Amino acid sequence: MAKRRANGEGNIRKRKDGRWEGRYTAAYDPTTGKRITKNVLGKTQAEVKEKLAKAIADSQQLDVTKTNNYSQGTVTGMTEKVFTLGEAPSYATSDIITPGTDGVTLTPATGYAFDKWSEDPTVAKTVNGGDTVTYTASWKLRTDLSYVVKYLDEDGNTLVEEKTVENKTFGETYTETAETVDGYAVDEQTKSVTISTNVAGNVITFVYSADTMIDPTVPEGDRPTTGGDGIPDKYQTTVIFEVVNGTWTDGETKQSIVVTLMKDGVPAVDGTYQIPADRVPDGTPNAGYLNTGAWRNDRNPVNATISGGTTFTFTYAPIPVIPTPPTVTPPGGGTTIPDGPTPLVPDPGTTITDQDVPLAAPGLNNTDHFDYIKGYVIDGQILVRPEANITRAEVATIFFRLMTKEFREANWATENDFTDVKKGDWYNNAISTCTRAGILKGYEDGTFKPNQTISREEFAAIAARFASEEVPAGGMFKDIAGRWSEKDIERAAAMGWIKGSNGLFRPVDKITRAEVIVIVNRMLDRVPDADHMLPDMKTFADNTPDMWWYADVQEAANSHEYDRAEDGVTGIWTSLLPEQDWAALEEEWATAADANVADVAPKLGAEGEKPEEGAKEPETAGGSDGNGEE
Repeated sequence: MAKRRANGEGNIRKRKDGRWEGRYTAAYDPTTGKRITKNVLGKTQAEVKEKLAKAIADSQQLDVTKTNNYSQGTVTGMTEKVFTLGEAPSYATSDIITPGTDGVTLTPATGYAFDKWSEDPTVAKTVNGGDTVTYTASWKLRTDLSYVVKYLDEDGNTLVEEKTVENKTFGETYTETAETVDGYAVDEQTKSVTISTNVAGNVITFVYSADTMIDPTVPEGDRPTTGGDGIPDKYQTTVIFEVVNGTWTDGETKQSIVVTLMKDGVPAVDGTYQIPADRVPDGTPNAGYLNTGAWRNDRNPVNATISGGTTFTFTYAPIPVIPTPPTVTPPGGGTTIPDGPTPLVPDPGTTITDQDVPLAAPGLNNTDHFDYIKGYVIDGQILVRPEANITRAEVATIFFRLMTKEFREANWATENDFTDVKKGDWYNNAISTCTRAGILKGYEDGTFKPNQTISREEFAAIAARFASEEVPAGGMFKDIAGRWSEKDIERAAAMGWIKGSNGLFRPVDKITRAEVIVIVNRMLDRVPDADHMLPDMKTFADNTPDMWWYADVQEAANSHEYDRAEDGVTGIWTSLLPEQDWAALEEEWATAADANVADVAPKLGAEGEKPEEGAKEPETAGGSDGNGEE
């Protein structure tokens, strides 16, 4: 028996409490051949009828889908239930609908724009009962966006006009290459931007730094044709190599390289660079210099680590040369000393005869030929600075160290009345002892002025005080008449220790180190002969055989044993002796004199002491001309 297909039929039953249970066919749709059923368990008859009516209505609604992708956009204002084709249990098989889009809002997600509907909702549409009509909104990525490219220096100034690139798609990534700007290097050659709807953020900025430095050792064909070398100058520095007394292999005395400072494997302003051996140039010494030498401050650039611009200086050492002796006249004549730039040498043609050999100064050691000057280490060279001035304290130190043992012990002192010479000063013992011996005097204001350069008349006065007796003299120089130093100058001249030039002495001029050495050698009866010195003696870069003071400086700088020549005057060196350790000797003298050893303080840079590298050189400034000396 065929199953009934009528509205209201189904497998339900009424319970004693008047409620229904089971599944009930609410409607039968002849179009689809499907029943519309609802569960009516526990419902009253009235509730069952209401539920059936609603089931029929729901089956005949027109639906609109809001969006096909909620991440791209949303639709609001379009109701899902547009209309009902009929009330249960009746329905229509067809009708005309026009939903429209009034009040509908389309909201695209970031970076998207509305594209189209699946079909136009404003066009009338014929539908059948039970049909479901869906209107789908679709979206597309925005392609109307843009980005800007800027070319700036580190101060924000525009180097190349900026450009705007149009019609770019949201979410896509675009890459730009930096423009070439002469004289500048860019921080990154390529940069990218991912397009967003924030137009102000769609920017690529290339930052340029000055680039003008080029390593001159790079062959021209390997260098960039414009600007620098492609690396910002802020990451680079220049290393200069200088050579003294020679040339580098390129024939120049100065060569430089440009290097890049690195930190953690990348260029950095606070980075460092280690100089490899193959970047240090080779050189050739000039004639007269050894093929060896030294770097200034003993700082060899090979493997040296630098953090900024640095200069390295290499100095070739001079070849020790046995100098050509000065012109010697036959016995009865003497050695002619040419007129030099300083007036304490004899006039041209003036000779010192055997009978006029200077007398040795009593109280000074004229037996032992010890070194009493050391020189200076300046820029890696050992210099004696013969034309430099000398201070009063340095002169005191020379005479103090050259005293005989008996004379020094008899006059030993560690105290004085000068207001500017105190215990603990490096020159205190020397000035105190010389003052007690009557060799040194101070000024009327109670000062000694130890660091003031000494004048010619002041030195002559000091020398004269070593004379053992009054020596008659007078009218020797035209420019000393009436001066406080007149008698002292004439006395020292009469001893044969000093000489003028063209009848003048020039008393207020500053005395040079070379002049002091020549006079002290005469006072010590040390008569050097450059032809009788030894090849391994100590030499100086600024004391060469062509200088009139050459032999005297070598005599003063080298301790040696000696014999006298047949003339009984000229010294012939037989062997070199170790240099004098004057600081240690002064401690011995202080101990022997039962003095406070702590008062002894050797001077770095004073005459007689080799100064440390970079030590302050003696002053060459002026000062009192000595008129105030007693």
